[in-house]
Amino acid sequence: MEDDRPQAGLLADALKLYGHSVEVTYSGTDAWKALESEPFDLLLTDLHVGGSVEVALGEGGIALIANVRNPSERATNYDSLRKLKIIAMTGGGQLTKGYDVLDLADSFGADLCLRKPVSLQDLSSAIKSLLLRSQI
Repeated sequence: MEDDRPQAGLLADALKLYGHSVEVTYSGTDAWKALESEPFDLLLTDLHVGGSVEVALGEGGIALIANVRNPSERATNYDSLRKLKIIAMTGGGQLTKGYDVLDLADSFGADLCLRKPVSLQDLSSAIKSLLLRSQI
């Protein structure tokens, strides 16, 4: 999930070149709908949506991670959501009370937290490593 449409498109195109299948969403709500509609192996999410951490806490990456890690048992794909690997990324940093956004994402259950910019090769390697670990 990435709300910056040009950046989302570039990232998706690059990940496809590295052999990954990609579905792009631009909001936490759209990402959640996609995750409920079919199983995915990995969620790659931006934490800052609309350029604001406060928005991210409600609609963005942090809320999305929290929903994935604690899905309602009524969710149609409860088991696949609980197993989903999550990579959280941000180009920002601090919350108003001094908490690091990546630390917050980690505490909500992200498997890997990355600060942008990150090289596409490193991101692709991280994705492959997380997915390989989930198969063991």
